[in-house]
Amino acid sequence: MVAALVVGWTCAAQAGTLTVDVHTPDGHGIAQAEVVVINPQPEAASGFTDGSGTARFNNLPDGQYRVRAIPPTDNIH
Repeated sequence: MVAALVVGWTCAAQAGTLTVDVHTPDGHGIAQAEVVVINPQPEAASGFTDGSGTARFNNLPDGQYRVRAIPPTDNIH
């Protein structure tokens, strides 16, 4: 179910690095999911998850971030 994988929540970045894990409801990491992070300024950064479903954003200003993860179009979960 794709709707279960499109996620939005707020995270706090510490010391300029934010790590986001994207996984299926049963815990498997989703590779190549697009991840977008936005702070209140608004400043945005985007990237893709690695093979284990993890995306890392370095050199971000400290603060609160809204996170959205979108699975690849070929992911049927």
